[in-house]
Amino acid sequence: MTKQKSIIIPPNLTSFPVVAGLRIRELDLTDINKCIINFADTKFAEPLPMIALASDLRDLRTKFPEVEYVCRSRETPFRGYADHIGYFRFLGFSRGNHVGDASGSGNYVPIHLFDLNKLKESSGDEPYGKIAAEESLKLAEILTRSNKGGLFVAVEYAIREIFRNAVEHGMGTKAALLGQYWPKKKIAEIVICDNGVGIAATMKDHYETDSSLDALTLSLNPGVSGTSDLEREYQNPYYRNSGFGLYTTSNFCAEHGVFRVISGDAGITRQSDNLNRHNWSFDGTCVQMKIRTDELSDSAAKIQQIIELGEAKTGAVLSASTASKQTSGWLGS
Repeated sequence: MTKQKSIIIPPNLTSFPVVAGLRIRELDLTDINKCIINFADTKFAEPLPMIALASDLRDLRTKFPEVEYVCRSRETPFRGYADHIGYFRFLGFSRGNHVGDASGSGNYVPIHLFDLNKLKESSGDEPYGKIAAEESLKLAEILTRSNKGGLFVAVEYAIREIFRNAVEHGMGTKAALLGQYWPKKKIAEIVICDNGVGIAATMKDHYETDSSLDALTLSLNPGVSGTSDLEREYQNPYYRNSGFGLYTTSNFCAEHGVFRVISGDAGITRQSDNLNRHNWSFDGTCVQMKIRTDELSDSAAKIQQIIELGEAKTGAVLSASTASKQTSGWLGS
C-alpha cells in the first residue's frame, strides 16, 4: 500500500518565516513512498523564500532518496515565472527551463547554480576572488542591462562581495543566485546562498563567541574575517581577505534597503539603523539584499565612505583590500 505525504506550498511565498512554517527540515519520510509537492495554489513568490524553499526540498530529497517526489501545479503567474527561470528543474522536477537556460532580462536574473569545486579548479593560478569578480560582472549586467551607472555599481559590488565569501570561506560545493528587479517598486533584490559550513563555523577558530547569533553579529563588523593573519600574508595582495566585504555590503544595503543573512541556526536583518536578530536556520549561508534603485547616483562614493569609516574604526590596523575598494568593474591583476 502506497503511503503519501503532501506538502502544500502557500499561495504567497513572500517571507522566510512562511517557508520555515512548513517545517520541511523536520519531516520524517522513512515510511513514505510518495511525497507530493503541491504548488497548485501558489500565485506569487519572492527570491528569498523561493531559494529557502528550494534548499529545504533539495535537502529532503537527499535525506530520503528512495521516495518518489511528485510536483503538482497549475496555470498561475508563479508557475509561468518558475518554469522560465528554471525553478522546477532546480528542485529536481522535469518541467520548465533547465537551470541556466533562460537568458534573463532587465527584470530578473534566472537561477544560476555554481559548482564551487569546478569554479576553483578552473581558476588555475588565479585568485578565487578574481573568478568571483568575473562572474559577478556578468550577473550584474544581466540584471541591470548595463555595465555602468549607480545601479550597476551597487548591484555588481553586492554580488561580488557576497559571492566571494561563498567561494573563499563557505567550504561548500554549491552556490545559487537569483535576482529580481521590480521597476514599479524601484527595488532590486539579490539572493545568494551556499551549502557550506556557515559563518559561525568559519569564525570559531579566530574569535570567541557564545552563539551563532553573536558570531553572525560580529561578522558584520569591519576587519572581521574567518581568515588568519598568517593566511593573509600569503594571499594575493589585491584580493586578500580583509574582513570588509560583509561589513560594507550590509551597511550599504541597510542604508538603501534591506540586508539579511541567515546562517546555521541564526539570522540577522539590517535596515536603516535597526538590527534585528532571528532564531532562523539555514544549512550553509543565505544572504538577501534589497536595494532601492532610485537613490544610487553616488553608489561608488557611498561605498568608499563606508569603507573609510570602517578603516577608522579599526584604528588603521586593518584596511580593506584593493578588490573590496574597487567599484569601477576593473578586475585588477
